Amino acid sequence: SYGIAGFDQIKNKRPFALLYFEPRMQQIYRTWARELLTRKNPYTGLPIARDPAVAIIEIVNEDSFFFWTFSKRNIPPVHWARLERLFGQWLAKRYGSLQAAFAAWPKAHLPSDNAAEGRAGLYEAWHMTRSGLKHGGPDKRKRVADQVRFLAELQRKFYEDTVRYFKDEL
Repeated sequence: SYGIAGFDQIKNKRPFALLYFEPRMQQIYRTWARELLTRKNPYTGLPIARDPAVAIIEIVNEDSFFFWTFSKRNIPPVHWARLERLFGQWLAKRYGSLQAAFAAWPKAHLPSDNAAEGRAGLYEAWHMTRSGLKHGGPDKRKRVADQVRFLAELQRKFYEDTVRYFKDEL
């Protein structure tokens, strides 16, 4: 009902991980935050954002690219593909081309790798754990290291933008 594509295609209707890269989800989140933080308290006249009794505002609870929910089962295919294209762009910038990135870890290709579409497949969260890294060898470890860096940078950008939004706009 919020206009986010793909949720009619999966069982889980929770928008896991989308907040970190999906503009529509970020718009919805910021609308909620604005309503919550700027509405005036009828007793003090202060909005929550300005109330000295509020010490902390938690931006996200129990969701990230590194939480167990980061999986194809929880993220609609249209959004997983978009994230793979973002990863492909990041890799092309890092390595000079997507083909060069694929060549950097030749024994760690994923079915959705597609240089013509600008897509680099992503491993689900478990593969980024110690247990997951035990399976696949050095090429997988190198690819996962690239993936972790990409996801960490993308997630960090969301948090930086959100903190800026809270401080400067709300």
